[in-house]
Amino acid sequence: MTRYLEGKMPCESLFEGTPLTADQLYQPDTKVTMAQKMAIFSNALSHVHEPGLGLKVGQQARFSDFGVLGYAVFSSNTMLDALMMGFKYLRLAGPVLKKQMWVENNLGYFRAEQLVDLRDLLPFFCEYWFTAIQNLCEEVMQQPFSSKLIRFPYPEPEHSDLYKEIFHCPVEFNADHLEWQFDATTLYDPLPAANTMTLQMCLKSCDELLATVQAPPASMKRSLNCLSNDLATIHPLKYSRQSSACHHAHCVAT
Repeated sequence: MTRYLEGKMPCESLFEGTPLTADQLYQPDTKVTMAQKMAIFSNALSHVHEPGLGLKVGQQARFSDFGVLGYAVFSSNTMLDALMMGFKYLRLAGPVLKKQMWVENNLGYFRAEQLVDLRDLLPFFCEYWFTAIQNLCEEVMQQPFSSKLIRFPYPEPEHSDLYKEIFHCPVEFNADHLEWQFDATTLYDPLPAANTMTLQMCLKSCDELLATVQAPPASMKRSLNCLSNDLATIHPLKYSRQSSACHHAHCVAT
């Protein structure tokens, strides 16, 4: 985000209302809470009145932005392994959406619901998450990511043509849920940058980091209540495999 917003708004304004600075984002021990992430994104939208800002910021996503988790995903054996790893350790990224993924009949599905009532921030988060996922998948696969259909749970924006230009598939709005359908046939192909040694080293670091992630303190809960009057229950990390009806089915709640 800081790369895209550079020159569009003062850097200090982006972190207003949080104890964070731009320099801290590049420090490996920095933890960003859900409340801080929401405040940062809200600041960006308040200062940069640019249609499709979430789409454009998401297109800047790189695996290096995610530190050791990014390197672990990039070193995975297959795209399916990479996605499952990303979902397993998603809590390290301070998520605001409860995300699921499964594969059925060579069709992959991403689906998400709000952990908190994002209100006006919902389009930004949806735009950012999907474009970032697409960008990261194409970076690790080194080929286009084949989308089939995307559904968004909000009214069609004026910049809806940008959605089709980026995702190259039919896009539906005012849907019951946020969902992305994609061709899953390439999920099992070997990845160009697969590296077992790097992967194991990164996974060890990810496990150590995950162990330090605790439930939100009272101060954070108060901050979230200020951002939303309808705070949903935040579930701990779960990673399960379902086998009924699907060749592969995976779910994560975080």
